[in-house]
Amino acid sequence: MRIILGLIFILMFGNTSGFGQIDKRPENLRVFDKKKINFGYYLGFNLVSYGIEYKQIPQKQIFIDPQLGFNVGLIGDYKIMEYLNLRFEPGMFVTQRDLNFPLDPLTSSPTDLIRQVRSTYIRFPLMVKLSTKRLRNVRPYITAGLSYSINLSGNENSIEDNRSGTFRVKSEMNALEVGVGTEIYLPYFKFTVALRGILGFSDELVPDNPLAGNPSVWTDNLTKIKTQGFFLNFIFQ
Repeated sequence: MRIILGLIFILMFGNTSGFGQIDKRPENLRVFDKKKINFGYYLGFNLVSYGIEYKQIPQKQIFIDPQLGFNVGLIGDYKIMEYLNLRFEPGMFVTQRDLNFPLDPLTSSPTDLIRQVRSTYIRFPLMVKLSTKRLRNVRPYITAGLSYSINLSGNENSIEDNRSGTFRVKSEMNALEVGVGTEIYLPYFKFTVALRGILGFSDELVPDNPLAGNPSVWTDNLTKIKTQGFFLNFIFQ
C-alpha cells in the first residue's frame, strides 16, 4: 500500500514544476480562480480499515482485510483569499471491512472467525485548502479539515451481537481528514486528482451483550475501533 501511495504522489507532484516550464500553451480558464464561489462534484475509490485498541495486546491480533469501495459527492468552494479556500464536501462512501479473528477454543466453527462489516456513510467534511501559485495549467494544493459521518449501516441498537454473527458498530463517526491534490485546467472545466487520508477519532465499537459464564471472544478484549484509510477522488468543476 505504501508503494502505491508513493507512486501516486510522484505522479501527482513529481513533474509539476517541469510541466509548468515546458508547456508553452496559453492558460486555460484564466478567470476561473477569480470567482468567489465555485461548485463541482467528485467520484472516486476508497480503501478503509479500522484502527483497533486492545485491553491487553494478544499474541495474535485481528487481521483486517479492507475491500475496495467507492465515493461520490458534491463540492462547494469559497475563496477566502488568493491561495486559501474553504470547502464543504457533502457526499457518500461505501466500504467493506473483513475482520479475521484468531482461532479461539470458544469459537464453534471457522465461520465464527470472520465478520464482514459493510458500511454506507453519509459524510460532511469541512476543509481548508491551501494552494500553490498556478503553474500554467497545473496547480497543486494541500487540504485539511474535519468531517462528521452518519453510518446508514450502523447497527448499535440491534439486539443481535457476534454470538448471532453480527458485529455491531455505532452510527456516527468523526474524523480528521488531510490530503493533497493537483488541479489541471482544461479548456472547458477544471479536473483534479486528489488523495485524501481519513483518521477517525471517535470510537465505533459496540461491545457484545454481557452473558454470565460465556465471555465474548470477539469484543471483550477490545476497547476502541476507529475508522482509518484513504480516498482517491477525481473532481470536476
